[in-house]
Amino acid sequence: MKLPIKLQDLLQQNETTIIAYSTLIGQGQILIDCTGVESVPPETLNLLFTNIPETWDFVQLGDVFDGSTLTETCANQLYKWVNQRLGKTSTETPEISVKSDSKNLDIFSFRNEVIGDYRRYIESFLKIRNPQVKEFVDRELEKGQLWTDPLVQLNPSYRKGGTVTELIQQGTLHPDCAKYFSKNGQPYRFHYHQQQAFETAKRLEPYVLTTGTGSGKSMTYLVPIFNDLLHHPEIKGVRAILVYPMNALINSQKEEFDKFLEQVPNTHIRVEQYTGQESLAKKSEIQENPPQILLTNYVMLELMLSRTHENKLVASPDLKFLILDELHTYRGR
Repeated sequence: MKLPIKLQDLLQQNETTIIAYSTLIGQGQILIDCTGVESVPPETLNLLFTNIPETWDFVQLGDVFDGSTLTETCANQLYKWVNQRLGKTSTETPEISVKSDSKNLDIFSFRNEVIGDYRRYIESFLKIRNPQVKEFVDRELEKGQLWTDPLVQLNPSYRKGGTVTELIQQGTLHPDCAKYFSKNGQPYRFHYHQQQAFETAKRLEPYVLTTGTGSGKSMTYLVPIFNDLLHHPEIKGVRAILVYPMNALINSQKEEFDKFLEQVPNTHIRVEQYTGQESLAKKSEIQENPPQILLTNYVMLELMLSRTHENKLVASPDLKFLILDELHTYRGR
């Protein structure tokens, strides 16, 4: 979903802001409404195109400039500008066709609708007889005393790393990783910090990774564990113990592991949960036939370290990976 922006409002901003928006335009994250704009000053156009790829043509601009709002004058100006950047001399201006995207959401209009509904709800039970008090309350409501101003936060675009195919060719990953880490037949492209983690794990060095929400932290240990087990298919005991602070995270991560394992029928890699949620029969089964990857929480890990019948899970001679997903302090027994 693209963020809708009015060009008329953008042209009123300072240079730093316009350049920042130029980055978002170049990443295709914005849809620009050109309503009311006949032309753009050349110096502002320079700023607007600062971070737009120089290879973009007029058709690619159609993905970020809403063609239905462009005047003929403004369209001509943009077309000549793009041709000048590309070194072309054509004077014919094509029509811009922008696909209608029903998923576009004007977040500011949506916010105003929500506030409007809430204000009407508040006013429905305000029966103020004193004119001065009513005037004061109306004035405060108009100022937005009961609701905060809109806040817009943009997630950073993480630096791209290699694809699973490229990392296989470099010798960082096992060739069979391509079977697990692909989507719709296309190889995964990892973030650079994920690639760094794979390379660090390959050197058998410990590491701590801190990065933003949604940046694929779990992949930084999931891929190295799979990679190791593909290099050592003979391993049957516990190879990796993953410790989480909450069972809800374990349930979520089990689904994440299964998503990749399901891509390879009859895979030899097994993942099991070992928490207070599992039945005694399930725990006994895991003790007798341990998986290579064990998902648990800090309480169960402490019990495994202190109870004889479970100690063999943590005392596995094959154990190589200990993952702490989120770093917490725990003072136990």
